[in-house]
Amino acid sequence: MGQKLPQGHIDFYRAIDDLLWSEWDPIGISAMDWPRDEYHAYLPRVFSLAMGTDDPQVIADYLEWAAVERMALDPNMGHSVEIARRVLAKKQEYGL
Repeated sequence: MGQKLPQGHIDFYRAIDDLLWSEWDPIGISAMDWPRDEYHAYLPRVFSLAMGTDDPQVIADYLEWAAVERMALDPNMGHSVEIARRVLAKKQEYGL
């Protein structure tokens, strides 16, 4: 049986979910009537990477891989790095 995450981790996980949906949104669907879970498949890995590093490039590389390899989109590393920085800023906000 799994362990429940501490509340700060849960809050951080939800904050990442919000960032992926509203700010990363590589296919541009957050403003449309689209299922809110579109990027949930990437959420656990982003959370895990964020918990294991303070280097935004590590997270940005994963976001780029997801957008380019999984979604067949053009690269946009600058955007990925900015989102990764925001993820890590949220991590600091939650004291993690």
